[in-house]
Amino acid sequence: MEALTSAAARSYGRIVRLFKKLKNLGFKTYETLYQTYVIPVLNYAAEVWGYPDYNSPQVLQNRVSRFFLGVHKFTPVPATQIEMDWLDVRYLRWIDMVRYRNKLVKMSEDRLPAIINRWDKSLNTQAWHSQVSQVLAYADVLPENENDYVDIDALSSHLKVLNRNKWFVNAQTKSKLEVFLEVVDRDNQQVVVRSNLSRRRRSLVTKIKCGVLPLIVETGRFKNTPRELRLCQICEENQIETEYHFLFDCPRLEGVGEDMKNDFTDIEGYSDLTHAEKMKNLLQSNRVIRFSKHLDIMFETRRKFMYTVEEENRNVAHVSQVPQVSQLS
Repeated sequence: MEALTSAAARSYGRIVRLFKKLKNLGFKTYETLYQTYVIPVLNYAAEVWGYPDYNSPQVLQNRVSRFFLGVHKFTPVPATQIEMDWLDVRYLRWIDMVRYRNKLVKMSEDRLPAIINRWDKSLNTQAWHSQVSQVLAYADVLPENENDYVDIDALSSHLKVLNRNKWFVNAQTKSKLEVFLEVVDRDNQQVVVRSNLSRRRRSLVTKIKCGVLPLIVETGRFKNTPRELRLCQICEENQIETEYHFLFDCPRLEGVGEDMKNDFTDIEGYSDLTHAEKMKNLLQSNRVIRFSKHLDIMFETRRKFMYTVEEENRNVAHVSQVPQVSQLS
C-alpha cells in the first residue's frame, strides 16, 4: 500500500507543478486531473484488495484537498472533506470491487476468474465474495438474487450520503468548527470550490469558514492563550476576535463592513439577522464572489492595523529598556 501511495504522490506532484505554472485552474480541471492521474495509481487493482481501511491513501487525498482549498495542515479534516465533497478513497475502492463483481456475474462460467469466484463463494470465511456482500449490505443495495446486477450509480449515491453523514458527525467533535457547522450549506457543499475565485480569495473564504483564518481566536491556540483572553488587538471593545467579531462587530473595520452591507441589499432584513444567518447568506453561490472581495479588503485593512499595533508595542518595549538618567548617575 505504501508503494502505491508513494507512486500516486509523485503523480500528484506533477499536477501541483502544472497548477502553479498555469495559475488559477478551476475546480473541475483540478478534479479531473486528480481522478485521471492519481486515483488510478492509488487504487491500482483495488477490485481485488480494496476492502480493508488503509490510512495512507486517505492522508494523500486530504493533502490534495488542502492544496486546492489553500489551507494549512492543521485545518480540521472533516471541514476539508465537506468542502471538497469527494468520496473517501476506501469507498472508491469498494465501488471498484462491486464493479468487478458485476463483471464476474456476466462472465462465462468456464473462464478462470469465474471458477475462482465460485471457489471463493464456497469458503465460509472473510474472503473476497464475503467482503463484497458486506459492502452491498452497508450501502443498502444488496440485490435479491446474488447474480443480479448492482446499479453502480445507486451504490455511489448511497455511499455519498453515508460519507457525508460521517463527515458531519466528525465535524461536531472539533471545537474550532463551531462557526463552520452554523454556516455550511448541507445541500450544496461545493459552493466555494466551484465558484470562480482566485487562489487567494478561495483560501481566505475557506479559512474563515473552517475557523483557521489567522485571527486572535485561532492564533491564540498556538500560544495556549485562554479563549477569554484572545481579544481583538485593533479595537478597544475587549471582545474575543472571533470570525463574527471580525466581519460584523469590530469598530475599526466598520467602514469596510458598511460597504459590504450596502453591497448585499438583496438579502432581506440583513440588519436583523444573526451573525450566523448573515454569514450563511454571504456564502451562498450567488454572493460568495462578492463576499470574497470584501473579505480580502477587510483582512488587508486588519493587517495594516495590526502592523501599527505591533509597531507601537515595539516602541513601548524599546523605551522601557532605555536606562533612565537617574539610573546612569
